[in-house]
Amino acid sequence: MAYLIITDIKSSRYYNGQSIITAVIKYEVGEDLSSLLMLAKEFCRGWMILESATASEDIPSIGVQKGDFYFKVRSRSSKGLLVGDGTMLR
Repeated sequence: MAYLIITDIKSSRYYNGQSIITAVIKYEVGEDLSSLLMLAKEFCRGWMILESATASEDIPSIGVQKGDFYFKVRSRSSKGLLVGDGTMLR
């Protein structure tokens, strides 16, 4: 079982009315990351994953700590989503 938490939401500089959402996924070893990313993208109302990685150092500007698996997604709207929102991914 995995857990997602939104750590940052910013308005896109290049795409009017769209947002860049950063979230961290906490997961168990052996879980399918590609499936988790698709579920996470859906939760964030995203349509394009821009980046996904394991942080090699703290990135305080987006709320990511060393060792976290995080991703950034371009979303049509962040309406209704807040930093700190989370969900279980199944």
